[in-house]
Amino acid sequence: LDHTVYNSWQSIGEKKISNNGKWLAYTIDVQEGDGQLVLQQTGNIRRIVIPRGYNVSITNDNRYAVFLVKPYYKDTREARIKKKKAEDFPKDSLCIVGLENDSLFKIASVKSYALPKEAPGPLAYHRHKVNDSSKKNYAADQADEGSELVIMNIEEGTKRLLNNISEMKWSRNGKLLVLEGREARNIPASRNCVLVYRALEDNLDTISRN
Repeated sequence: LDHTVYNSWQSIGEKKISNNGKWLAYTIDVQEGDGQLVLQQTGNIRRIVIPRGYNVSITNDNRYAVFLVKPYYKDTREARIKKKKAEDFPKDSLCIVGLENDSLFKIASVKSYALPKEAPGPLAYHRHKVNDSSKKNYAADQADEGSELVIMNIEEGTKRLLNNISEMKWSRNGKLLVLEGREARNIPASRNCVLVYRALEDNLDTISRN
């Protein structure tokens, strides 16, 4: 063996198991290139492979796998070589796979997501801000003003959209989602604030505002 084989070496990265023990989720990582996410039924009946998948969670009710999908390695490498701005790099996508029926739902341009630890949902995901790099201070605006956050009922597909959110945190039981809202230059009524979303009532309260 010599250094030419290093980039093709594979290793197991993330490892998760569903609450009922029927599904394993793990990533196969490579030194350079595109890895993959594997969803494996423990009885070896079904195996789902998702190229470039990572940051996987299995919902508390064992029905869905939620994860991010990286852009192709070659596309990210090309953007780095061309010294593109961070906002012009290829973005991750969010995927939801139904473990009972192999359904697949994909959402582009997502930077993070969160699920409650002790409840089957809902799902909250944070999208990248829409790129308007023609603005002189676009990068600063993006950092300061937050971006769109979506609260989604996976089973029903219903969504609630909130703008200019910078941080989110679920309670363990999934009843409360605490959010940090940011003031936006182009929205006069916006303010820096702390919000609480109550999932059972589908209600949003402001508990602090500057």
